[in-house]
Amino acid sequence: MAIGMKMGRTDPKDRKTLQKVYDKCQGFWSQFEKEFGNINCYNIIGIHLDNEEERQRWLAAGGREKCGDLVEKTAHILCDLLYEDK
Repeated sequence: MAIGMKMGRTDPKDRKTLQKVYDKCQGFWSQFEKEFGNINCYNIIGIHLDNEEERQRWLAAGGREKCGDLVEKTAHILCDLLYEDK
């Protein structure tokens, strides 16, 4: 959403801007996957958060902090992408 808000088109017929947004999104996903090894939460953290026993083990092992670090790194990836053209 952030990429669309920053770069998005105002004219529905503007295919050139649409393609730029798609390309930027693909770049984001590629960098995310390179950084974390996957784009799927389960494949990154290795547990099902909807399973209470697994979730409690994840919390006890510092999962919330690890997730916070992941979110912070993701925000940096996004900001770098959004401002690289300036």
